[in-house]
Amino acid sequence: MAMCEDDTFSWACMKGGHGERAKCPDDLPLMCKAKACGDNQDYCCERDCSQKGGLRPCEATTTTTSTTAAATTATTATDTTTATTSTTAATSTTTQLVCSFSTPHYLSGMPMCEDGTFSWACMKGGHGERAKCPDDLPLMCKAKACGDNQDYCCE
Repeated sequence: MAMCEDDTFSWACMKGGHGERAKCPDDLPLMCKAKACGDNQDYCCERDCSQKGGLRPCEATTTTTSTTAAATTATTATDTTTATTSTTAATSTTTQLVCSFSTPHYLSGMPMCEDGTFSWACMKGGHGERAKCPDDLPLMCKAKACGDNQDYCCE
């Protein structure tokens, strides 16, 4: 069963008020781009996403943190009091991409393409970008130096 954003397991995440599907089960490991499941409210979990718009793309999560500090200084002299207050505010924003390619798949010894096909030549074969590397070569590299320089390498 699929896991929803609130960690509930359900096939109707949105309809049940549990947020979007967050993770697919091992037997249906791919989360597809189309919201064609759960009364057309949820992304589908499939073995092949070619009929469901390909793989669901990476999403960015943004966290913003604000801190405020205040300092007061008082000086007393004969018949004179001076008070100074200063406030400092700092804001930091962190953006993290949550991407399917950051973890390997365990279904085949070849890379998985965006449409769910397994191939060493995803782009050349018309299957979209490499989506996941196989578990024996689990790291997807930044450079497109494989598959006639059209695909990201798996190492």
